[in-house]
Amino acid sequence: MKIKLFWLLVLLILAMLTSGCSGNDKTKESENVKADREITIIGHTGTEVDDFYFEPSEITVKKGETVKLIMESANNVVHGIQVPALKINLTEREPEIFTPDKTGEYEGRCSVLCGAGHSVMSFKVIVEEE
Repeated sequence: MKIKLFWLLVLLILAMLTSGCSGNDKTKESENVKADREITIIGHTGTEVDDFYFEPSEITVKKGETVKLIMESANNVVHGIQVPALKINLTEREPEIFTPDKTGEYEGRCSVLCGAGHSVMSFKVIVEEE
């Protein structure tokens, strides 16, 4: 009986500790940020390499504009996008909010192994003057 009570207490303590860690600060922060624009990007996959692409594959934003990116999948295959120069790391689980402070063209790629055409999935962010 004492052993069962011990394990029950251990499980209760673990449940309490993990419940406080279930969300992450970035998600909570992004909920409070007012974006100037919201853009949804859809990842596509299929049976051929040409079936792997993002829609849109390119976005144009203004320098200083706060943009919220949302990732979705066209067919339940997980995708992500990384654009290292802009510190964008978008996933389906978590929208990405960014405000570019420099103009230029920035290349990104799918960051989640999604199938045979993963390596051809590219993405571009063009940042123009305000």
